[in-house]
Amino acid sequence: MPGPFSTVAYNTLSTYVLLVGAGIVLSITFCAWALRDVARPGQVVDAGIGGLFCGLISARAVHVLLQWEYFSLHRPEITQLDAGGLDWRGAVIGVVVGVMIIGKLRGLPLSRLFDALAVCLPLIGVLAWVGNGAIHAAYGAEVDNLTNYPVWLVWEERDIFNTIAPRYATQRIGAVLMIGLLLLALTLHMRGWLHGRRAPFILALTAAVMFGIGFLRGDFAVMVGGLRQGQWLDLLLLLSGVIGLLWRSKQRPNVGIIQVTAP
Repeated sequence: MPGPFSTVAYNTLSTYVLLVGAGIVLSITFCAWALRDVARPGQVVDAGIGGLFCGLISARAVHVLLQWEYFSLHRPEITQLDAGGLDWRGAVIGVVVGVMIIGKLRGLPLSRLFDALAVCLPLIGVLAWVGNGAIHAAYGAEVDNLTNYPVWLVWEERDIFNTIAPRYATQRIGAVLMIGLLLLALTLHMRGWLHGRRAPFILALTAAVMFGIGFLRGDFAVMVGGLRQGQWLDLLLLLSGVIGLLWRSKQRPNVGIIQVTAP
């Protein structure tokens, strides 16, 4: 039941938790640096904590809903975060809500803040995929023979049941694609492109990547209409990102999609 940006059963200081935790710290630090000319670090940290709190609740709620067949029979585990189970899509929704509320209360320029968060999403994504690889979560579906596929697409790897088999290299593919998105987001930030629109743009691309990788995954998921349940949420976030990008662009009618501004 684990997936990218989600956890499986782990010890208190597992590799996954340490990597994602480092990503969160780096993200808040980056946002404080990006807004250093318009906000004090404490203001940004407050918004980050608010986003983290709401993100944890929302991520857990979405994970429980997606796995309700299991949790309906194990209801005491619903609130046991240490047992694992956080959904990245729920995390995104919660972070957006928390950051907007606290950011508004703390007087932060939300447009600048979300531009900075566009870098944080793929950053945490890279570390989450590496963490999933370390704990053998979000593993790929088995294939018949490694020689029948391109070397970048498959590898011999174990799953969470410790079964080693030739399978799609989902963790490696996810990490590499997230590195590409991270470099793109950093380029947009440093060049000042897509000011005010970077967050929905990167969100749409991230959701598209996750949707595609969903076809290669071998871990359990409830299927609906030929897709994993989570893939439908990926499509919803993809659509939300596109709508957000178009809406923000309409608010800036005198500029093109790419405009050079101060980051």
